[in-house]
Amino acid sequence: MSWIKFLARFWSDFKAFRIFAKFLTAVAVLAFILWVILSLFVDGKTKTAPISYHEQRANNEYKARIHFENLEFLLRSRTIATIKAISVKWENGIDSSLISDIKAQNRYFIFTSKELIEPDIKNLGVLSYQISFAPFIKTLFAYYVVLLFAGLVITLLWQFARNALFVFAGFYVFSVLSFAFLPLPFAFVSFVAFALCVICAFKTHNLKLKLALSYISVLPLCVGIGEIYGFLKMSSNQENVQKEYPKTYGTDNNITGYGALPNVSGKAISRSKRTGEIIYDVTYSTNENGWRKIPSSNANSKKCFLFFGDSFTYGEGLNDDETLPFFFGKEMKDYQIFNFGYHGYGPHQALALILSGEVERVLSDKKCESINALYESLIDHIRRANGLAWWEQGNKNIPKFKIINNQVVWINANKNLKEKINLIHELSLTKYGRKSYLLKMLDTQTYKFKQEYNELYFAILSTMENELKTRLNASFTLFLWDTSNVSKDLEKREFEAILKWLKNGQMQYFLMSQVADDYKDNRLKYGIHKDDLHPNALANEKIAEFLATKIKNGEIKSHKIKGTK
Repeated sequence: MSWIKFLARFWSDFKAFRIFAKFLTAVAVLAFILWVILSLFVDGKTKTAPISYHEQRANNEYKARIHFENLEFLLRSRTIATIKAISVKWENGIDSSLISDIKAQNRYFIFTSKELIEPDIKNLGVLSYQISFAPFIKTLFAYYVVLLFAGLVITLLWQFARNALFVFAGFYVFSVLSFAFLPLPFAFVSFVAFALCVICAFKTHNLKLKLALSYISVLPLCVGIGEIYGFLKMSSNQENVQKEYPKTYGTDNNITGYGALPNVSGKAISRSKRTGEIIYDVTYSTNENGWRKIPSSNANSKKCFLFFGDSFTYGEGLNDDETLPFFFGKEMKDYQIFNFGYHGYGPHQALALILSGEVERVLSDKKCESINALYESLIDHIRRANGLAWWEQGNKNIPKFKIINNQVVWINANKNLKEKINLIHELSLTKYGRKSYLLKMLDTQTYKFKQEYNELYFAILSTMENELKTRLNASFTLFLWDTSNVSKDLEKREFEAILKWLKNGQMQYFLMSQVADDYKDNRLKYGIHKDDLHPNALANEKIAEFLATKIKNGEIKSHKIKGTK
């Protein structure tokens, strides 16, 4: 009852707040009436909107724009309205199976093996859709409560502690500037908040307030110390190299999350952060599909070999004639070779390329009569398969898989499914959360050995093998970089789990330690630099020779594609 009396007295005593609250309520009521009208006349009713060509994002990837005739400015924000696509009538012979996604309410992404847009083709089709303004009422309620509470706080500060109001305003401005310009914004803001609490505790004569401020001051102090510790911890764990890639090189990709642009050739340079020494100065070249060029590939051959993997497979720090696929082409001159590896990829990207039909699209005009596939894996790919790679955080297009009813399911294939993730991880992905080293540290430290992580990695590999067999009648081989003298305890434990699974299964696999006898004791010999352990040309040449031998002696078998002689 005391709170009710306080609020009643507050309402009667402060005219300015009464005026503000009444005005805010009137605006909210008008907005509510508008929501009712919009819901009555729009919700649930099917409308149509023309779709036109907008721009080409990358080779065979196009962006189309949906032209909403009415209420277009309201439909651009998901906090006001959501759009449900009912059907699409595509014109000009566009295959509906090529349509990937509606994104940001007004975009389609379209994939095709031929040029989609010709000078005289601009109208792509018509979208039938329904609008829901359900988010509008939630947004309205949230803004109403927040603004009303803000008005209450400002009124109290103005009436009882005008100096505190100015301090609060100054602290707010400082916080905004810190997040805009300072390298450790959370640390600076936390330490200033701690100082303000201590000063106010000394200034006040109210013993209860003095005690409360003393206790409260501990929180920003701990956050500030945590930020400094997180910064030092994350800095020590970062790579010892600084890399510079060609400016027009990387791009977003709706299947894998990211990739390279087609027909690009540019310099990539890496320097040691400790000494400034140039570790590599090489050229990366991509083909018409955005994959690494392989000068040794025999384009006329009907025997095809597919390499999947990450930067090891792509050839990080190496020229086009030093990669694993290149050396394999030198050993096996009668093979047409494809490199589906890229920086930072994992088995989830490889599986997405297969399930999406991208691999089949690339091979569609290559006349392959037999296909072999190899996935080059690191032990750390367990982490990547589970969506825990730090460089992929916040990218909604990264393919995510889960085991549901003993089946691997691409849960965000339509890019609209929301995941349940832990609070620390969710906060670390927010605009300001990405500037907190404490959140980053807590987020990365959540990764540890878990059998469920291993199981998803195993399941993705098995699904890759099965899908390649079903779709292309391709043989599948796993090549694993096993533990060595530089491996940490977690990596050793995960390797034991992988090896146990492989020995109990039917999947064909080879280990790097089988390729080079001295690998386990001399890992640095097969890296491009002591600060960068990506494979050097020597390692790739040895692996290529090893694989070629296995093919020639029949251990790696090729299967004819159905319908070929």
